[in-house]
Amino acid sequence: MARRPRRRGEGAVPRRGQGADERLQPDRPAEPLITPLFPGVEVKPLVADLKRRLEKELDYDDEARAQTAFHEAYAGDPDFVVPAVVAQSGHVLVTEWLDGTPLARVIAEGDQEERDRAGLLLFRFILSGPARCQMIHIDPHPGNFRLLDDGRLGVMDFGGAAHVPAELQWSIGRLLRIGTLGSGEAMVAAARAEGFLAPEGEVDPEQVAAIVSPHVTPFTRERFRYSREWLRRETTRGMGVATDMRPGALARHLRLPPQYMAVSRALASCGGVLCQLEAEGNYRAEVVRWLPGFADDPEETGREGGEETA
Repeated sequence: MARRPRRRGEGAVPRRGQGADERLQPDRPAEPLITPLFPGVEVKPLVADLKRRLEKELDYDDEARAQTAFHEAYAGDPDFVVPAVVAQSGHVLVTEWLDGTPLARVIAEGDQEERDRAGLLLFRFILSGPARCQMIHIDPHPGNFRLLDDGRLGVMDFGGAAHVPAELQWSIGRLLRIGTLGSGEAMVAAARAEGFLAPEGEVDPEQVAAIVSPHVTPFTRERFRYSREWLRRETTRGMGVATDMRPGALARHLRLPPQYMAVSRALASCGGVLCQLEAEGNYRAEVVRWLPGFADDPEETGREGGEETA
């Protein structure tokens, strides 16, 4: 998305690049380019969803509505500030000015306490959006956040914010909960029911568990520290699976349901920023608090775990 020049006292003034609409129209179909790389994925709905989200990110009418919804949902919040929309017309969106320390500077120069707080607030904001206004901020880039002097997190850039209905929130929570329990058979059954696995595909539950479990580890412990090393290790592991194209390999049976695309993007991007921050915190408590379906079992709500550092 185009960077947004600012005028102090007037707010952020984004302008869409000339000809951006036309550049979204491909001169040839994307499916032949993507299918050989991801043979198990149904490409057409993914390409359609990606195109729709790119169009939304360049639609300032839509962004103004999304930012207003977040502003109203978080008005007076002790942890977050979402600037109000001052005016919107055509390709121009003016919002309240937001001061504070850019998250990129916190990553580069902040002490551990600042980085831990910024990371926990970032994760809380991404997770709480669906519960508070049925929307999720899908671009948790460091440039879109400011740590204010009073400790609150300021949030900007709501282009492409995605709708997350209650049913999808519950499904996400349930999938994460099943992942934390460690049963490969249960993971396979849940993934197949939600469309992440081909219905006819035969997969090894232990292999599925080996892929899923590391990514839900932060939600099985009372404290977890994200790190660049953890990200490199899990990215290498995931790429090993994704590039294994042998007959019967797990990659050939994997799917990405379109309704999960925006949430997957938001959570993956958030995890990347947490690793840049090297942030430590009780992320499980946030999942319990904000995701229905994760802790519906009272015994799970009170489950205890030890501390882990990646």
